[in-house]
Amino acid sequence: MIRTLHKLYFIWQLDKEEEWINNMAAHGYAMKARSKLGRYDFEETDAGKYVYKALFLQGSFGNKKNSDYFRFLEEMGIEVVCHSVYPGMALVYTRGKAEDFPEGIELYSDIESKINCLRAMALYLLFVVILCAFVCAGNIFLYFRQNTIHNLIIGSLMLFPFTAGLISMIIRFAQVSKLKKERKIHE
Repeated sequence: MIRTLHKLYFIWQLDKEEEWINNMAAHGYAMKARSKLGRYDFEETDAGKYVYKALFLQGSFGNKKNSDYFRFLEEMGIEVVCHSVYPGMALVYTRGKAEDFPEGIELYSDIESKINCLRAMALYLLFVVILCAFVCAGNIFLYFRQNTIHNLIIGSLMLFPFTAGLISMIIRFAQVSKLKKERKIHE
């Protein structure tokens, strides 16, 4: 039986989303599909059968480098469940059997891959922040030009994703900086 749930997570809440998906799996619901608009399809399964991990990959989902990486994951017993495509990157949801990964799936085993993932997320957030800033400023400008209240409302509402995206982007770049320092210590 398929169970569809709607839950909205922003791209900077990937850890919370992954935690929720793993909690659903622990209660006997295996994720089958996800849409960008917060729709998740789950199928009933044995409780705790799977563990999930989401990851960002640079480039298109089907490029050769990513396809090779997916084959490598399959050899490790990790399958790609679904993915979402964003400009210049893909958000991929993977799963493995919990008995094979009792501590969860760790796909970023070295500092460089962690840096690349955080940098990709930070650059995407930079794109979102710039887009929100333009929409916000444009609507506020139109409010003062045309005195239309809906432009002021839209411009004001865009301040939330702008601020949240900006904070998350700064956090990601700080994490990258910390990992680079850690990498220098180990060299």
